[in-house]
Amino acid sequence: MKKKNPWGNHRLQFNWLTTCIYEGVYFAPMNVYTMDESGFFDGFDYQTRHVEDVLDFYIGTSRDGINFDRS
Repeated sequence: MKKKNPWGNHRLQFNWLTTCIYEGVYFAPMNVYTMDESGFFDGFDYQTRHVEDVLDFYIGTSRDGINFDRS
């Protein structure tokens, strides 16, 4: 189960996102880093290996090129 930040959202860091358009639909492959409980908001523990952190890849879609759906 993914950990959440103090505001109840997943701790995500978008490393890169690029777009291309095909027949009026924008496609955006994106590289997303999901942090565990030792992530950005809690400070870092440099002594322990973090096995909960995950690097995911998504393909987001959009009709306007601004608001992307990564589900």
